[in-house]
Amino acid sequence: MESVAQGIPGMEATFAGIADQIEGELDLRNEATNVRKGDIYNHIGSEDVRAMKLMEGVPESSTYMVIERAPGSPMSKYIKLCADPKVKLGFDPVVMGPRMAQQLYDLSSKWFEEAMFGSGFYHGDLHAGNIMFDGDANENGLLTAIDFGNAKTLSQEERSAIFKLMVAIEIKDSQILLQHFRTLLSPSSQAKLTPELEKRFTAEVDKLLQGPKAPTGGNAMVKILAMANDIGLEIPGTISNFSRSQVMLENALSEIVGHNRTNWTIAAEDKQDAPDFIKRNTVPFFQNIDRQATKLESSGKPEDRAVAFALRACKMVEFADLNQAQRDLLIQYVPRDYKALSQFHSNLNRQVSDEPPPLLTVGDAIMDVLERHKWDAAKLAGFGNSLVALVKSKFTPDETATTPEQPQAQKPVTPDQLV
Repeated sequence: MESVAQGIPGMEATFAGIADQIEGELDLRNEATNVRKGDIYNHIGSEDVRAMKLMEGVPESSTYMVIERAPGSPMSKYIKLCADPKVKLGFDPVVMGPRMAQQLYDLSSKWFEEAMFGSGFYHGDLHAGNIMFDGDANENGLLTAIDFGNAKTLSQEERSAIFKLMVAIEIKDSQILLQHFRTLLSPSSQAKLTPELEKRFTAEVDKLLQGPKAPTGGNAMVKILAMANDIGLEIPGTISNFSRSQVMLENALSEIVGHNRTNWTIAAEDKQDAPDFIKRNTVPFFQNIDRQATKLESSGKPEDRAVAFALRACKMVEFADLNQAQRDLLIQYVPRDYKALSQFHSNLNRQVSDEPPPLLTVGDAIMDVLERHKWDAAKLAGFGNSLVALVKSKFTPDETATTPEQPQAQKPVTPDQLV
């Protein structure tokens, strides 16, 4: 890895950081420590979100650790099940998809809150394969974060630098972004950042962040880091790892929410159409039952007459009240009609909310955290007690509010005060 890095301008420090990360993940004592720190994800105010746990009383070593089995299957499996609205393996994506999205939203909120305003700890590899989901655990299902091999604890300086980079992206200011990007570079890489390279960097950032389809959040940061790599700059490991995990959360939540909206639309339309379909097709369904029963009776065999009687008896029972033997009989003699009516009765009785599922995003989860920590965020960003520049007037701290350190309310800042 070192030989490869030496052939790429600015990459030696980046590759060294990656090598250290891999080496750290191979020592399971480090992961065990991370699992203990990850207990904070067991305390997010929801009974439906958990983190993996070590088996009590079993000490870990560099080569092994014993953990409790996390229930369910990887969320990636359930995201695939949400790709269409049909009920599969007892999993109804129309019902469970929105619940799963809410749990991932809650986890994302805690992930960001702890990293920025708590201990600085964050799980660095929260892709859908490292999140387990158990749809049978309770009414809402149970989400469990696993695999803490890649987890970090940010220093106060790193938190401040990362947050300022996020602010710079939000207000689309390449100069501010460059200034705080520089603070995350090693001294040797800072020395390589010539005025010409700075000018190129800010020009590329401006190009990335402009326009209606410009990336936002973690995706914007990842694209900026890729651009920095392309022009020969070091990729700071601190922001790279944090942003990569943020993008994983963003992608998983975005995919689930997209499926949820589509599934709800289809299910709502099917539920609306079901009564008319059932009304129109019940008479032909009964006629086909009679036709099959008549054929059986014409054989003259006692056993066929018994089956014919049982078939006709099915017409006397409400569709939802048919027992399994009656359903098997209908599947055998009138399969097409039965399956069609069965599907539309399922559509009619399906739990479909009156309103479409919410468009949850990791960005909104972050904004909720900032709303709760507005003064802490202002202190972290280093520009007083206002976050107007960050949220672009999405909220403004109450101008009559005070903090212990600041008895008088301050006026909102302008972007240039971020520096």
